[in-house]
Amino acid sequence: MKAARLNGFNEALSIEEHPIPKPGPREVVVAVAACGVCGSDLTIIHGGLKTTLPRTLGHEIAGTVAEVGAGCASTTVGMRVVVYIACGCGECKPCRTGEEFCCIRGAQRIGVTEDGGFAEYVLVPEANLIPLPVSLSFEAGAVLTDAVATCLHALEDVGKIVPGEVVAIFGVGGLATSAIQIAKMHGCRVLAVSRSAAKLDLALSLGADEVIIGGETVDVVRAIHEKTNGQGVDVALQLVSNPEVDLQAIASLTTFGRAILVGFTSEPFVSDSLSMVLKQLTITGSRGMTRDNIRRAIHLAKTGAIRLDPLLLAQRPLSEINEVIEDFRNGKLLRAIIKPAKTECIK
Repeated sequence: MKAARLNGFNEALSIEEHPIPKPGPREVVVAVAACGVCGSDLTIIHGGLKTTLPRTLGHEIAGTVAEVGAGCASTTVGMRVVVYIACGCGECKPCRTGEEFCCIRGAQRIGVTEDGGFAEYVLVPEANLIPLPVSLSFEAGAVLTDAVATCLHALEDVGKIVPGEVVAIFGVGGLATSAIQIAKMHGCRVLAVSRSAAKLDLALSLGADEVIIGGETVDVVRAIHEKTNGQGVDVALQLVSNPEVDLQAIASLTTFGRAILVGFTSEPFVSDSLSMVLKQLTITGSRGMTRDNIRRAIHLAKTGAIRLDPLLLAQRPLSEINEVIEDFRNGKLLRAIIKPAKTECIK
């Protein structure tokens, strides 16, 4: 099979021939029909996540089951599936509550610490498969596993948004296209913040009530307070890897407000505790998603409750992976879908 391998940090991926993996007990091989490219892939390439090399990247995976290992009870060859990428210990508190990304013993992640979906076939645990209905394309399935499910986790599970709240979304990229729709679905008023005028137009088309041009912290925070009668927002969803925007999100909050940090960086930010205490603010991270988030994302897409078209515009063959990554790095793409050539079942 062909696979796009990262052999060195800050290097281009190498398209290589590799043996098709063989499944062990309770493992399956998935023929990859579509695999999304997102910002985390760029972070991995630049050495920003714990990854051993060489590695096949790609963690937004959809395809068909090509081969089944011993002991697989409910999986058959030809099943349409998407892949949940976190593999935890199954015993610690996070794992028992479905939060395997936060496994205390350290979760393995397909496409990060294990070989992923920028390949014609990928080896995954049977337990990580989620059925994909025939009414949804493989391309849709791929982005549902992350771009939609991550925002469901952040806004519903972590942020616990309720009708009538004001939600500010910082950074209009692939995740924000889902976050805006999810917040509106819950009856919230949505303010979208971006440095790109074109992306603000996109935010309005997806249901954002108002938009704000990003820039200096004082200007962004002033604009948010002006649009909220001086009160600030109930929830600030931070989707940008920038410590200055972390501060903007926190400063935009009203009393009892919650800042949810999804965009991440190792760079620190400094914020005073007085305002946090006086307003009883909550500042929290939101990591990844759960299996239930993916199932809910599939349901929302199947019922037409959420639009995916902005995420499906760029579909490229595996041979163009490096051009896609460069376009993504330069801000030309919200999301991209890599489509490996082979998708047939293993004979």
